[in-house]
Amino acid sequence: QVKTFLQESRELLLQMARAVGIHESIAQDIKFISDISYGVESMKSYVKIIHSRISKDPSNVNLLQGFFLKLSNSLDGPVVRLKQLKSPEVERVTGYYSSQLVAFVRNVLEIVPVSVFGILVQISDIFERRLQRLPLKIQGDKLGAYAQLGERYKLSMMAHEISIFADGVLSMDNSIIGGIEINPRKLLDEGLRKEMVRHVSELLYNLLQFDFAADSELTVASITKNQAAAMRSLASLSRRLQGFQSALECIEDYVSIHGLKMWHEEFSRIISYNVEQEVNKYLLKKVLDADSAFQSEIVPIPRFPRTQNEPTCINFMGRMVSMLIKITDTQYTTFSIEKSGWFMSDGTEVCGLKTVSLLRQAVGVYGLTGIDRLLCYRILHELHRFVKFFRTNVTKQGVLLEQLRDELYPEWKTPTKAVSIYASGSKKAEMLMLPMLTCFRRIGQAQLLRRMIRFELGRCSRIDAKTLLQSVSTLNASILSSENPFEESPPELKKFCDMSLAVGLGDPLQTVFMATDPLEG
Repeated sequence: QVKTFLQESRELLLQMARAVGIHESIAQDIKFISDISYGVESMKSYVKIIHSRISKDPSNVNLLQGFFLKLSNSLDGPVVRLKQLKSPEVERVTGYYSSQLVAFVRNVLEIVPVSVFGILVQISDIFERRLQRLPLKIQGDKLGAYAQLGERYKLSMMAHEISIFADGVLSMDNSIIGGIEINPRKLLDEGLRKEMVRHVSELLYNLLQFDFAADSELTVASITKNQAAAMRSLASLSRRLQGFQSALECIEDYVSIHGLKMWHEEFSRIISYNVEQEVNKYLLKKVLDADSAFQSEIVPIPRFPRTQNEPTCINFMGRMVSMLIKITDTQYTTFSIEKSGWFMSDGTEVCGLKTVSLLRQAVGVYGLTGIDRLLCYRILHELHRFVKFFRTNVTKQGVLLEQLRDELYPEWKTPTKAVSIYASGSKKAEMLMLPMLTCFRRIGQAQLLRRMIRFELGRCSRIDAKTLLQSVSTLNASILSSENPFEESPPELKKFCDMSLAVGLGDPLQTVFMATDPLEG
């Protein structure tokens, strides 16, 4: 062993001596020969070939490390003259070419998250449709029925294939291209997030389309029919999203990611972005994608065209709110305080606590808080319309209203000519009362929906998040009892308000939407 060790040391020392003795001209020739800056543009044509090879054999991902290192040397060509001239623009030019190469590397590695998520969709399909839920207790003679060895074998094979994809990326070392460091683990995480956002957004767009035609009038039959179809869509969406979430939790250890954390972060970002875009129709100053805090260039949230049935709604969040408004139309339904739901004239429930619970199962807590926010903007819009109508129309009829008040005075006593006074007064005030009645009905409808949503959020928090509920309640009490409740910074207060809404604190009927001067009359 000692002899072998000495022989290996001698060979290594000999190689070191040869490397040190290489003439500078030879090193320069090697540098020119290995220069690949001339072939950067041609590399783009090989991306499809690289993707096909990796798709056939996931272990080929390991070969990309040398390719990326070779590619990093191509930056010397564009900036060599600038370096010789000691130009101050070297950093800017290097940064530009580095960003282009990083984008190219991300495009090459994109096949890994695409392939992984393709397998993930198959896993979610097994969880959703084929794999039975295990009960808390199983009798011994029925254990074979829950085994499902064939399905579990498919799951294990798919998980193994995903692990091969992930192992090839995770085994790569960090590379530096120009001044930018490439972290393969981060690229894999971003790629998985991008695919997840794309799949979930398409799912929400396709399933949350309802049959309420824009040009058709609502009837009792159409409300009942479309309400049943909407509930089926929400139930299907709930099963699909639950399958995605279970599949992410299944493979998170194989790809070294926090699956549940990724799911909640990206799903909340999708909901918040779509709520922000839907709110734009109530705002004078629109929030564009470039200004959105929820949009990203690396993990973009796709935008879809409006549907033909509901062209006034920008995305699925608006369509859900529109569906709730239409199935609880005050012309055909009546709200029952005792049962907390809307009922048809024949006693059929069209929207109740079960409907809101199903809505939560489909779009989660983030979706319910997003619907609550859209309803708030709808109420604010109606209040602005009411104030404008009152000041432009009702104020002009002040003489008429004063006359009616004098005829009805005193209020506690029935007038002598009550029938004629009421008939004449209702006829004269009909032009004023009808728009105001419509406005009040819309506001009340939205407020009742908000109260049902707040009840559902509070119910779920009491069951699933008792500690969080108690913590938020204690913090709320401490802030209200302090001498200066608004001493906290606005971002912290907004975060606390969002948290209190998520756990169902507060009464929606006590919300202050706007401040205005007292209305005359």
